[in-house]
This record gives sequence, structure tokens and C-alpha cells, in this order.
Amino acid sequence: MNDDPRWNEQEGTLWMEKDGFRLVVHLPRAQGYAHFVVIDHHGLIRHQDRLIGSGTVEGVGAARDAAERMAERLGRSGIIGLTRDGSAPMRSRPIGPHGVA
Repeated sequence: MNDDPRWNEQEGTLWMEKDGFRLVVHLPRAQGYAHFVVIDHHGLIRHQDRLIGSGTVEGVGAARDAAERMAERLGRSGIIGLTRDGSAPMRSRPIGPHGVA
């Protein structure tokens, strides 16, 4: 079921590490909807394995793509994830009174 070498298959899931995130796709028992999660694997301020986002889409390929897009957007936002050079986790920016960082 896994045709992308970047993704590892293990116990009913596909997973990969990307920019400080662990992306996990739960394989459906039959064709249909697949659930994905994005986890802050390196953790900010020593809070490892924090759920950052999730979703359900039709098909495993769509779930892999959605998880990768979510991790890319979160990494580019500078709010969470690794620095651009991949060195160390960035600190969260404080959220202002109107929800804007």
C-alpha cells in the first residue's frame, strides 16, 4: 500500500519524520477514508509528541499529501517546528489578544 519510499509502514500505519514533525496516516481496513495526524515530535520546551493537527480525507494518498502540506505550513509559519536550517526547535511566539502572533 506504500508506494512512496519516504513513508515507513508499520502496524496499520504509514509514518514519516519531516521538519521536526511526525506524520502518521492510519490505514483504513478497506478502501475509503484515511485519518492522519501531525505530531510535534521534537517538542517545544520539552513537550514531546504533542498533537498539532489531524484530519480525515478520502484515500491514503490524499491523507499523506494532506499531512505533508500541514507540516509544511506549520514549519513555514515559524510558530512550531524546526528552524529553516533544521538545527533546533523554535520557541512559540506569544498569541496576542486578537489571536494574532
